[in-house]
Amino acid sequence: MQSGTVKVNLYFFAKSRELTGVTCTLHDLPARSTVKDLFNNILAAFPSLRPIQNSVVLAVNQAYVEWNQEIWRIKMCSTMELIRIGPTPLSQEEVTEFVSCPSAGATSLFIGTTKNHFQGKKVVSLEYEAYAAMAEKQLMDVCRSIREKWGVCKIAILHRTGLVPVGQASVMVAVSAENRREAIEAVSYGIDAVKSVATIWKKEMYEDGDAVWKENKECFWTAKP
Repeated sequence: MQSGTVKVNLYFFAKSRELTGVTCTLHDLPARSTVKDLFNNILAAFPSLRPIQNSVVLAVNQAYVEWNQEIWRIKMCSTMELIRIGPTPLSQEEVTEFVSCPSAGATSLFIGTTKNHFQGKKVVSLEYEAYAAMAEKQLMDVCRSIREKWGVCKIAILHRTGLVPVGQASVMVAVSAENRREAIEAVSYGIDAVKSVATIWKKEMYEDGDAVWKENKECFWTAKP
């Protein structure tokens, strides 16, 4: 929600898809709008739906919603976010395919990779350890914060754990949005927020056999006196 508005990505199926000629649209509504307000907005945008309006239902997070529910209070649909923390190598193709959305005109992607040096020392790999259950909730909070600040379509935040060799990806943040500025700003905010709050720790492994646990300068706990 931003500037007194709430943005809703709407997906059409079956006969409603045929009548409207679209599969996904983005609607911008006043902040306190209800599901009924959204439906009226849909009918205004797509009069072709009026013949079947008494048969149309709306659902969020795979559950039907009541007409009087305020949209901003409804839990975001889990199919609009991809959150994953684990040892599986990250796939750029998977991430970009997930955030693809017909109503989006821009997709922004950040990929963090292991570099081969740090302050004159040769790095051979990074090792990540996570309190995954807590970190996943934190990443969902980041997604909610992004949606409050920008009108975006889909969000993906993936973080690898275990050993990540030089040149391989350790983190990916991707956002699709109607406009490029929103997508770029949301991704920049997203990676900073992940580094700031996520319970994920990094050890830098050097060629000489030494290893050091690192602190991100963004971590809120590093700023404590």
